Amino acid sequence: MSEDLDSYTLEQLSEISGFDKRVIRSFIENGLMLGPASRGRYARYDENHLKRLKAIKYMREKQDMSFSDVRQALLSMNDDQISSVLEPRLRRFQGDRRTALLEYLDGLSATSVSPVERLSQALGDLVSPEKVRSQVRSESWHRIAVTPDVELNVKNSGDLIQLAQWEAVAGILREILLGGSKNE
Repeated sequence: MSEDLDSYTLEQLSEISGFDKRVIRSFIENGLMLGPASRGRYARYDENHLKRLKAIKYMREKQDMSFSDVRQALLSMNDDQISSVLEPRLRRFQGDRRTALLEYLDGLSATSVSPVERLSQALGDLVSPEKVRSQVRSESWHRIAVTPDVELNVKNSGDLIQLAQWEAVAGILREILLGGSKNE
C-alpha cells in the first residue's frame, strides 16, 4: 500500500500530536473532530485532523479551556479559522509580541459565535419573540453507546433497574453488530 505524504496512520498522528491513540478516538466519538478518511486496518488521517489536534492542545494548554469549551469553539470554526489559531499573524500588530498575541486571541474569541447562538438568532429573525409561547419542559435522557456510530437514547424515568436493563440490551446489540455470536 502506498503512503500518501499528506496522510497519517493513527499511530503517526498520535506521535506527532502528543495525544494517546485512545484520546484521539475519544475526540472523534465526542465530535471534536471527524473520523478517518478511510476506515479499517489502514485508516488514514489528513492534515485537518492534525490541525484540529494541535488546536485542541493549544486551547487546552495555552488558553486553559475545558474540553466542553474547546468542542464548542471547534464547532463554530472552519479549517481556516483553526489554522489562524495555530499560526497567528502577529505582523499585523505593533508593539511587543505578547501583547499582540493577546489582542489577536481576544479578537478571535469576540467574533466566534456558538452554533446554538447562530441558530437562536436565525430563528429569532423568522418569528417575533412576542409570538413565541413559552413551554418550559425539561426531560432527562441517557445516551448509551452501542458502537462508536450507534447509540441508544433512553428517556430517564428514574428507574435504575430499567436503565440497567437498557445497558444490558446495548451490550447484546454491540456483540451482534461487532460480529459476536454464541457459537464462537
